Amino acid sequence: MGLTEAGFFPGMILYFTYWFPPFHRARVIAGFMAAIPVAIGLGAPVSTALLGLDGLMGLAGWKWLFLFEAAPAVVLGICTWFYLTDRPETANWLADDERDWLSSIMAEERRRIHNEPTVSVWRSLIDLRVIALGAIHFAQAGVSVGMAVFVALMVKSLGLSNMQTGWMTAIPFIFGTAGILIWGAYSDRINERKWNLVASCLCMAVGLAMAGLFEGTYLSIAGLSVAMIGLYASNAHLFPIPSMFLTGAAAASGIAWVNSLGILAGGVTSPVIGYIKDSTGSYQGGLYFLAALGVMGALVTVIGVRETAAKLAPGTIAAGE
Repeated sequence: MGLTEAGFFPGMILYFTYWFPPFHRARVIAGFMAAIPVAIGLGAPVSTALLGLDGLMGLAGWKWLFLFEAAPAVVLGICTWFYLTDRPETANWLADDERDWLSSIMAEERRRIHNEPTVSVWRSLIDLRVIALGAIHFAQAGVSVGMAVFVALMVKSLGLSNMQTGWMTAIPFIFGTAGILIWGAYSDRINERKWNLVASCLCMAVGLAMAGLFEGTYLSIAGLSVAMIGLYASNAHLFPIPSMFLTGAAAASGIAWVNSLGILAGGVTSPVIGYIKDSTGSYQGGLYFLAALGVMGALVTVIGVRETAAKLAPGTIAAGE
């Protein structure tokens, strides 16, 4: 599943660069990535209910869980094959004026990038800007995986039942969903990426530190909610950046490399948090460790990110031209 899923996220980010102008990408990526906190938040109580089907028609509860949660991806994947087109030029479901306007504004962005120093596919893998973005995503993904694996256990340690844990676990992800949508739209409105990314990483760090400080109490839920706002919003600010200096195959390899460097964090944070929990009997140290990753993401952004705004600003090309 990991092998087949690996190309999905960078492929979608690249796909957005074919369809959406740079000054719309934060909100578009936010809308796409909002599915993550929604899925995790709703998935907690829904998964608990599906596991309760254990024994129905002779199938274990986890098998029902896999079947029900895989079905939408399979069905929508088939629909995507027949409905989506690679670029606006071949989209027969767009009106002629819409297709012409969108094609022209996307062509203008490609011309702007081509006028700058060219980055090849192989060069994109060692470009310091790409590596910096990969390090930031490492911090994001480390926090994301740590939360996905341990947040339910943290909540359950408050003495709640399985179903209560499922519903309480959904609260931080609800805030995360609102955060990514609102903050992503704000980033587009002011046409700025870098300092929004710094702020969201620090928001993530503050929330995690708060959750650690109040670990074992209901105030930790508030801290986790603040952390989720920063975590998911930071993705909306990070992933529009590669397409500001990469295009074509280099953009594909660069985005994939950022994603690959990031997801390596999943193999680091979970064992570290588990080790700290086993050693201390508390999640507090693990939360502080994740907060440090948020601070690292902010520092790398300040030092390593130069491209901050969509240079092709709204209104550059009027509709219909």
